[in-house]
Amino acid sequence: MKTKYTLFFISLIAAFIFSACKKTVDYAPIPQNRISTYKVINLRDTVIYGAIDNIENTITVYIPYYYALDVIQPEIILDQGALLSGETAPVAVSEKDHTYTVTGTDGSMRVYSLEIVQQNPPSLNLYWATGNPEASPNASLGGLRGNLQSTSIASLDATLVSKKSGQVFKTDLSTANINPNNTTEDSYILSAGTLPASIDSGYYDVKISFLGHQVTLEKPVHIVYKSPQVALQGKTGVQGGTISFAPSPGYVFVDLKSVRVTVQGTTYDLPVDNFDRLQITVKIPENFPAGSFSSSPFVFQFGNWAASTRRMSLTVTAR
Repeated sequence: MKTKYTLFFISLIAAFIFSACKKTVDYAPIPQNRISTYKVINLRDTVIYGAIDNIENTITVYIPYYYALDVIQPEIILDQGALLSGETAPVAVSEKDHTYTVTGTDGSMRVYSLEIVQQNPPSLNLYWATGNPEASPNASLGGLRGNLQSTSIASLDATLVSKKSGQVFKTDLSTANINPNNTTEDSYILSAGTLPASIDSGYYDVKISFLGHQVTLEKPVHIVYKSPQVALQGKTGVQGGTISFAPSPGYVFVDLKSVRVTVQGTTYDLPVDNFDRLQITVKIPENFPAGSFSSSPFVFQFGNWAASTRRMSLTVTAR
């Protein structure tokens, strides 16, 4: 009898297990709102694929420094039927908050965050090409050498700190450039942008940031004023009015004393209305002769420098 009960219970358990195995479980469908492929295509003879994380909704792109990329041009492949909001535009390597929004056929949306990681060289070493580095306001901060390993200025930053006052100045990086030094292996020539016209003379520590590294040059740079030079450009004015002058590229105006011009054998003082580092405005006397005068000699006196004569055309009309 005991054996019969045992067989009955075994049969009952087996039937339950068999019934459970036949039960159908409905899983939620996976939303078709994903980026399946992200690749950078603005490279010659190669592409870079982004790492896509559909849990954290991130795309990570690793950019080796030797590609010298300032921007990346992505090519994006989506799930079938999905739509990407906006255009697939180039992205600056320095951009931090770029996102992509994908909408699936079921209306669900997914927002990806893009992270661009620059794979940088292990160190940065920079030095001055001359023993006593000098530069001037409104002129280039050049004469730098080092193992920059890239010609892209996307990650470049240059800061000057006055050793006397601690005042901080930034260079204008729109004029910066990096070129390989063909005479020295593993070395590059850096021009770190244009110094602001407002920077004062004196000694400044120079800090350069590049590809994730920051260095302070061993020697400070000496900022000095060059003898001011006026840009050559014809002038037109009216009796009793004003005319203005700009400095030549790489120069500023300092300590202006006087401006004179000679026409028809007579020298006229042109009273200074106002001036700053980048502009001089002078008044044309009421008794100045009307007419057009070619190659008129303008004489500018700045501080203790020798007077500077600049020949320009001048047209004055009667009031």
